[in-house]
Amino acid sequence: PTQPTVLVRRYGGTLQFNIATAEESVVHLDAASVLPEDDKNPLFGRVEEQVDIFNRLKKGQRMVTILGSPGAGKTRLAEAIVEEASAKKYFPGGVIFRKWASCQSPLEALADLAQAMGLPFGPIESPAQVIKALGKMMSFREPTLVVLDNLEHLSPLIGKALDQLFRLAPRVGFVLTSRKRLMAQAEHVVRLAPLPDMHGVKLFLHRARMLGHDVTEERSIVEALVARLEGSPLAILMVSSRIGTMGLEGLRDWAATQLLERVHVL
Repeated sequence: PTQPTVLVRRYGGTLQFNIATAEESVVHLDAASVLPEDDKNPLFGRVEEQVDIFNRLKKGQRMVTILGSPGAGKTRLAEAIVEEASAKKYFPGGVIFRKWASCQSPLEALADLAQAMGLPFGPIESPAQVIKALGKMMSFREPTLVVLDNLEHLSPLIGKALDQLFRLAPRVGFVLTSRKRLMAQAEHVVRLAPLPDMHGVKLFLHRARMLGHDVTEERSIVEALVARLEGSPLAILMVSSRIGTMGLEGLRDWAATQLLERVHVL
């Protein structure tokens, strides 16, 4: 007899899931369907890290954590990885991208991943239940990339859960972002250093231009301002957003006090 299946529309593709065997059809996901629709800036100064992460995945380091301080650009790098992997179809099984900042527990996070992958669930009792079902489902997938953002508050329990998924799904790669190590046995770390001033200036000029302010001729002031922002992309974006009301010189004097104090306590 025909096995019962469900069709689930997820992230720009249709996924057919066999309830009895946990087998599913391949789904190709494009960047536009998995990424947020908010305005994103180009990726400045992180090309080496992006190439490094893809090389690690190709070498078999299937769990890579992007490690960095608040505002270092972890999420934007993760988005760029999703964009490239989706556009170039590096992973025949597709790309899954989830943001877990709002998840309050590993169970909630794992349930979110299960839902994103189209796994039908009734009441969820424990992380082990979700891991077992996810692992079975993932084991049937063609090579797939799972990108998970903002995991630090779920550590170390989420690291243990991901280790289990790692073992159950040998054709799935994981790229994670966190402010601290997740203590997973399979974890490999790529640390984000402060953004070099040259790229910080490019980011500032780009963002100012997007807001209708071309300050290219005042580059020396921009360079001094960026130098005071300690290579934090978040700080650069926050400061540049006020250029219309404060002007460059006002921003240069203001940024090193109020803004940096706020960025450091995030």
